Amino acid sequence: MDIARASALTKKEDIRLASEDKHIDTYITPITKNPFQVSPAEKIDLLVKATKIMLKDKVKKSEGSFSFYKTYKIFISTDGSEIE
Repeated sequence: MDIARASALTKKEDIRLASEDKHIDTYITPITKNPFQVSPAEKIDLLVKATKIMLKDKVKKSEGSFSFYKTYKIFISTDGSEIE
């Protein structure tokens, strides 16, 4: 809050945002392959292949890993928009 107050002291004029109509929508990120449905064996095979490719030339050590996240987000604005 202190940073916001200090920053406000340097502003020359108020910011006016463009008016925007209300939007009600749903967005689903397109995926070609669901990583949660890939077998552990297939994931390990891909990591082994990738690690071998990384070990070419003068590379002495390589490491690979996977991280998968499934998140749910919702955006709600003061103008009434709701986007899941």
